[in-house]
Amino acid sequence: MLEVESAIIDGEIIVLNDAGLSDFGELRKAITRRQHDLYFVAFDLLHLNGHDLRDMPLEDRREILAEMIPEGGRIQFSQALPGDAKAIFHLVDQAGLEGMVSKRKDSNTEAATRRLG
Repeated sequence: MLEVESAIIDGEIIVLNDAGLSDFGELRKAITRRQHDLYFVAFDLLHLNGHDLRDMPLEDRREILAEMIPEGGRIQFSQALPGDAKAIFHLVDQAGLEGMVSKRKDSNTEAATRRLG
């Protein structure tokens, strides 16, 4: 549970497989049969306690978001990966992950999701 009055958070719901990786097929099953396996991975904080934060730099919004999320719960903070986007995409592909979500540092709200395979 987050200790805020209200918040609009950009993120996605995931289910982890036995290897600890996000698994879209298992997500579809969990939505109807295994809600206890669902996690929310938070990427960005757009509104907080009635305040629109979209004019703030993304890094500042993510810093606030990271401080809001307690460790070990069903809500997890998505850590940023440093480096070149093409190199990160290559690593994600090589690791066999399903995809990645990225935001431009200078963007207010747009996110790009890229699914592999």
